[in-house]
Amino acid sequence: MGLELTDKLRENLKRRLEKHTVKNGDHWIWVGSTSHGGHGKMTIDHKQYETSRVAAALFLGLDINSHIQLACHKVECGKKECWNPDHLYIGTKWSNMNDFIAVNNGDDPRRKRGGK
Repeated sequence: MGLELTDKLRENLKRRLEKHTVKNGDHWIWVGSTSHGGHGKMTIDHKQYETSRVAAALFLGLDINSHIQLACHKVECGKKECWNPDHLYIGTKWSNMNDFIAVNNGDDPRRKRGGK
């Protein structure tokens, strides 16, 4: 059985997300622990989760236990440490790969805004 997001756990996770966040314009930047790749991470019930995945589960309906659903950043965001639900969408490995290709082939709108 996977992680069950009870109402109590949901409220706890929202508080934890907000406690370790600096809001920079419309970006909600995670300033807690990060992975080697720069993605925010947090431990829930002895397991590591990316903060964007937690946010997508809390605010967008992502199944946190799914191996198919991913929390993907919209190409316009460009900040992997951002967990603003408005900057995320529920995707798949395929959609995430297509975003990566668009970003790395010069079709990246973030370059015009100075994103990373």
